[in-house]
Amino acid sequence: MLFNSLEFLVFFPSVVILYYNTPYRLRWIILLLASYYFYMAWMPEYAIILVISTIIDFFCGYKMNSITEQAQKKSYLYLSLISNLGILFTFKYFNFFKTISTDILAQFHIEQALPTFPLLLPMGISFYTFQTMSYSIDVYHEKVKAEKHLGIFALFVTFFPQLVAGPIERSGNLLPQFYKHTKFEYERITSGLKLMAWGFFKKIVIADRLAQFVNYVYNDPYEYQGIYLVTATIFFAFQIYCDFSAYSDIAIGSARVLGFDLMKNFNRPYFSKSIDEFWKNWHISLSTWFKDYIYIPLGGNRVVKWRWYYNLFITFLISGFWHGANWTFVVWGALHGFYLVFSHATKNIRNNLAMRSNLVNYPRTFKSKMAKKITTASGSKLMEKPDTMTADLSNDSEIIQKLQRNRNILFGVVAVLVLAVGGWLGYSYYKQTKTAEAQTYMFPAVYYFEADSLNKALKGDGNNDGLETIANDYGMTDAGNLAQFYTGVAYLKQGQFDNAINYLKDFKSSDLLIQARAYALVGDAYMEKGQAGEAINYYEKAANYKTNAFFTPQYLMKLGLAQETNNNSSEAIQTYDKIINEYPNSSEITNAKKYKSKLQGIAGK
Repeated sequence: MLFNSLEFLVFFPSVVILYYNTPYRLRWIILLLASYYFYMAWMPEYAIILVISTIIDFFCGYKMNSITEQAQKKSYLYLSLISNLGILFTFKYFNFFKTISTDILAQFHIEQALPTFPLLLPMGISFYTFQTMSYSIDVYHEKVKAEKHLGIFALFVTFFPQLVAGPIERSGNLLPQFYKHTKFEYERITSGLKLMAWGFFKKIVIADRLAQFVNYVYNDPYEYQGIYLVTATIFFAFQIYCDFSAYSDIAIGSARVLGFDLMKNFNRPYFSKSIDEFWKNWHISLSTWFKDYIYIPLGGNRVVKWRWYYNLFITFLISGFWHGANWTFVVWGALHGFYLVFSHATKNIRNNLAMRSNLVNYPRTFKSKMAKKITTASGSKLMEKPDTMTADLSNDSEIIQKLQRNRNILFGVVAVLVLAVGGWLGYSYYKQTKTAEAQTYMFPAVYYFEADSLNKALKGDGNNDGLETIANDYGMTDAGNLAQFYTGVAYLKQGQFDNAINYLKDFKSSDLLIQARAYALVGDAYMEKGQAGEAINYYEKAANYKTNAFFTPQYLMKLGLAQETNNNSSEAIQTYDKIINEYPNSSEITNAKKYKSKLQGIAGK
């Protein structure tokens, strides 16, 4: 179940009402049942993973708490860690490592028979795995006592506000709260609801709206120039913050309504003055988890300098791998590890440069002024005269008074923002309405298209609009965008190549298969017009998407034939070679070899 869903809108108030109307000693049952229902609403069968993880860690924690021999305690710790990491590896990382090993063995011409598991990644597995692992490690180090109530421990593992997206809570903070007698307190509940509302605003109004532009550009980055890419990247920075912090706000707020305090997960990270400060303010529960259970056990900063840098880098490398089973995440972790190491390694140089260039005085904040008054020399603190200090403080008071006098301006800015958000919401509602209309018209139009009644498909049947009208009038909707594609295909079938090109060449879709198909069809239209040079450009675009091993060789084959028609024999041979070398199992392999041989024969003569 997602927070931003109608199901949660019904689920959460129902849980709150049941919770506060249930006797204190039975409330944990209500929360446990609600948490499992929350998780099973997504995929019921994956709840068994939660049960297995809960039982193993409860058993291991209980045994570690009841024995004193260190070797036996360590064996139960290993059992807990191996079980949790084994489950995580199977579902999240097995196919990734299988692909790596296959690629490595292929270099030595060794075939690998390991299967690929088409498993869907269980929701929240990375979060609750880390939460239960931290419990086992803390019990082993005797930082917390093992929980003896299986039901309470199961609730600790599955507590629905923070189950799927954090914060990653520590047992020392959350477990004792399940034993507290929580009363219905108006101030606390309204505070939690306000925080939830702010989270919903960030998620639905900001993050989801920014995602539309970001996805549109990032799905086809080669088709956009610098300003679009820069804008999308800036939007993405705010999208990912508002998206992730929104889930944390909703989680913390919903827990607060129920009487529980979860740790703060974001603290204005984009206002940080260094990469080190950023990671202290971004996803705090995860950053502190890696600090406590990876970085400090490696030695932290209480080692020689090179080892300290190594500890930092390895911690972030593992953090990147935690975020996803892909080389991009590994590289991301390595980059941030490098940034942090570089920041610490150059800190003294940068501070000296700032002092020499007088940059320390900008911006001239109150804090910088105060710092300027206090200096350290030969271990003693020297302060300017009190009257000078008083004068500067007076200046700061004047600044505050000016801000107060200009509060109307601030209110005006807030009003503009509210109007902008309102306009955005209004446009979203308008777009949803137009989408529903477009979808209604699309059904008969696509029916006529599939039946090869192309005139009715394009122009309508008198009762319903045709594809061309839908494409022109509802272009801002997904249905209107799809109508644009069908319109181009219909004109191509009718032999109206110019119209087909006009509709298809500017077509944009987040579905890469459809986008590549559209470019290939534009190439077909240009070939029909005898313009092989133009066709080559669009066949190249279609082939560059590398959508799959079925369509891409077809597009490459069309590209080779267009190059051959355009008297680019050498380029055509290279294209045919690409099919032969990269797609040996393709249905186009025979044609590629035939046309390559033909061109090489001609070149030989």
